[in-house]
Amino acid sequence: MLVYGLDEKVLARVKDLTEKLHPQVKVSTAADKVGSPSLRQKVRSADRVVMITQCATHAATGFIGQHVKRGGHIVYPAAAGSASVYQALVKALAPGGPESD
Repeated sequence: MLVYGLDEKVLARVKDLTEKLHPQVKVSTAADKVGSPSLRQKVRSADRVVMITQCATHAATGFIGQHVKRGGHIVYPAAAGSASVYQALVKALAPGGPESD
């Protein structure tokens, strides 16, 4: 699972909560404003991406969309706060994942 956004405090809170409540889920975070080899690797290795885009769109969001692996899914939380991002992450983890909407 990759959680992407620009607010690193939100990313850290969501990662910590997920690791505490879902220890079987490996969570990585990224706050890059542009594409990079590191971001590409994180995106390609994630089965699901939670992408926070409410605050701004930038070069990295398109980059992520281009590099998500086949069969991977991008989930967009309803808001940019920790609670909304965590809720989107949990929904992405559920059987059927985000495509069941």
